Amino acid sequence: MSGTRWLVGLLSVCVASSVLACGDDDGGARRDAAVDASTGGDSGGTAGTLRVLVEGVAVAGVPPAEPVEGVTVTADLPGGARVEATSGADGRVSFEGVDWALGDATVMAFSAGHLLAAVTGVTEATGEVSLLLVPRFDPTRVGLSGTAMGMTAASNGFVVTSTEGGFSEGTGPLWEMEVPADTAGTLVATEFSSTPSGSGRGQAFEFHQWTTADYPASTTDATVHIDFASAATVSTEAGSFPVPTPERGASVLGDAVAFVRVSGRDEGGVFLGAQTRLDLSSDGSTFEYDLEYLMLPGVERPTTSILMTRSPEQSGVTMDGWPTAGMQDVQFLDPPTVLAPEFGVDLPWGDTIRWETADTEVAALIRVFTADDAFVMYLLVLPGRSSAALPALPSAVTAAELLPGGTPSASVGMCERAGPTLPGQCVRFANSRSFGLVP
Repeated sequence: MSGTRWLVGLLSVCVASSVLACGDDDGGARRDAAVDASTGGDSGGTAGTLRVLVEGVAVAGVPPAEPVEGVTVTADLPGGARVEATSGADGRVSFEGVDWALGDATVMAFSAGHLLAAVTGVTEATGEVSLLLVPRFDPTRVGLSGTAMGMTAASNGFVVTSTEGGFSEGTGPLWEMEVPADTAGTLVATEFSSTPSGSGRGQAFEFHQWTTADYPASTTDATVHIDFASAATVSTEAGSFPVPTPERGASVLGDAVAFVRVSGRDEGGVFLGAQTRLDLSSDGSTFEYDLEYLMLPGVERPTTSILMTRSPEQSGVTMDGWPTAGMQDVQFLDPPTVLAPEFGVDLPWGDTIRWETADTEVAALIRVFTADDAFVMYLLVLPGRSSAALPALPSAVTAAELLPGGTPSASVGMCERAGPTLPGQCVRFANSRSFGLVP
């Protein structure tokens, strides 16, 4: 990877696996939709109930979540029967007469314009299952482009990101991106160069200059020129974190490359800084780093993330707040290693996906992407499982609608959430290699 492209990995790490929640407390609320799911079979078990809560967020990964009425919920029940119902005013659905002795269940919720949400491995002990509807990227987007004026060298790297989502990275002053239409925002730009650390386990970025530029709401493509003559003031911090070891739950990260980045979680993931030095300590037990970052006014939820990447796997820890000094007590998840399908082999939809990881107590998340890399579906695999199959699509959407053209792909991720009040935050995450799918 060339020196001017190192930030791509920092800007494109996907933590969409945080868009899920699974609870066991229904709070005694009434259920506005109920379906008799009994099939007349006799397994000797006691009929039970599968309870589902459908919630939605206005912005991906950002609380609060609110109940959603009128959503089609599909359940693949123990024993193989499939039933559907519509969520009531409180976002809830109940499937009665479920014979839990026959195995576990899978539930799905679909609403146009949102990710297809699914949870598998549901048992009677799971309690109420929450399905979180997350909006896909607004298809109404416009182009922003321009020229960076005042760069110190045209051969340097140049990154510009928006508080409304969207980024551009390359060499030299020309840039372009897409942002939501009719929405004003702020651009954060930096000119940089980079060199590898002495150990090869880190990367040092030299940020030559930073600046910002506001842009107005527009319904058509627009030009915005960025001028480094209006320099932004930056802050610095120094810290360290332990080198991942098998004892710390990261068995495949022994030679991974480390990054530290600062961003705005609620502000489109806008890039606000990274390490200017990062390398192993003299005894090899810790990574030591210096950071440079821009404290952009108006950022309500800054986050500091530490990433470990050994292509194609990666693992990371996200901490709320601006960077703090000193040792960061972090422990990385063991990235899932995909066993099936084999590398380079496309998996037929519905066939079993298998993986291995040391962190089996953390839920896994299978993410599905279209041929042009649009995120369209997630399948949450409840803890204790290392295999799953993508369920047949619900009646509310067809394969042609969800996965138009080309070969879709999937990957296995992991997400440890901060708590039930933060459905959009992973405090630890990890991702596997991707693989092709045959719908």
